[in-house]
Amino acid sequence: MENASRPFVHINCASSLDGRIALPGGRRIVLSSPWDKRRVHLLRQRYGAVLVGVGTVLSDDPKLHVNPHHTGGSTRPLTRVILDSSLRTPPGARLFSYPGEVLIYCAPEAEGAEEELRRAGARLTEVPRGEGGVDLKAVLEDLRRRGVEALLVEGGSRVISSFLKEHLFDLLTIFVSPVVIGSQEAPSLCILPSPTEPAELHLEGAEIVEGGVLLTLRP
Repeated sequence: MENASRPFVHINCASSLDGRIALPGGRRIVLSSPWDKRRVHLLRQRYGAVLVGVGTVLSDDPKLHVNPHHTGGSTRPLTRVILDSSLRTPPGARLFSYPGEVLIYCAPEAEGAEEELRRAGARLTEVPRGEGGVDLKAVLEDLRRRGVEALLVEGGSRVISSFLKEHLFDLLTIFVSPVVIGSQEAPSLCILPSPTEPAELHLEGAEIVEGGVLLTLRP
């Protein structure tokens, strides 16, 4: 689906069989197989831009880079996009250690470590507030103006939920690991506003791959 006002948006994530993406309390668990890790780095290489919420930065301190080990030796600078309404991103986060832009979208009244983040290399952009954070449409429109044509959205659950709820995506892939976490306290794949508002998707493919099943869905 082409949309001149925003990039092509591909949501990608890994979950357990019971739809959880982390352990209780948000503690990290590796759900991707080696095959899926390679796939994710190839997607980053292909799109050149990846988006996460500040919650993922705080809990996982991800590198958000393209690892040449998974891409046959090739790599490219990756644009890292962080949704951070209150500027809670640590200036010492690992994502600042790799080539490529770091774009942080915050709310107008944000009072975080603005100068420290700029010194770390971040470009800060104020956008209007949206439900539960910043206005996603404003973020995507700004990214498109910056020349971003395709965007990989990697989470966490609140970010994925917002993109699903606002129908701001073109493709969703889920690597399902044969693991049951079994706790209602564990973060789920997405948190929609109520069970009376289901997000209906079209299943395009279900493939048995190394270490799990890859689901491909579209709006």
